[in-house]
Amino acid sequence: MNKQMSIGKSTIKRPLVSRSYLPNGEYFGEIVAAEIIEMDSQFHSDGKREVLNMKVEVNSPTGDIETFFVSPTLSWSSKGKMVQILQNLNCLPSPGEDLLLQDLIGISVSVIIENKTKDDVTYSNIIEMKSDGSATSKTKAIKSSSQTDFESLFED
Repeated sequence: MNKQMSIGKSTIKRPLVSRSYLPNGEYFGEIVAAEIIEMDSQFHSDGKREVLNMKVEVNSPTGDIETFFVSPTLSWSSKGKMVQILQNLNCLPSPGEDLLLQDLIGISVSVIIENKTKDDVTYSNIIEMKSDGSATSKTKAIKSSSQTDFESLFED
């Protein structure tokens, strides 16, 4: 549903499908939120796992914005999904460094969507996410200020 078209309306229409669904393929969007949350897990002894939960808004072929979540388990294993995603986003901190979750917000991404059907319901899942290569204005500002600071150290 196009959010901008709903503002100021006196009615809203419930969609025929309540889950975001897109055909298999590559789409472009943006990370709009990132946080650490606890989720249920059948694979952990305590029944819970901590995840890096990223909310991604994707542009659909119809021009609507669809919302998806990517929630890899919080793990710094080099084979883990979280590390792979952070590498693809060019945001993997060096050992001992911090990752500010706020820095993930606003990153333009390309995602690969793959659909799975379970109990006669089709789900669209993001199976791969990477930086789409276009720098957001926030990223450009960080890069230019970093470059200026770095150069000014050696100008004297």
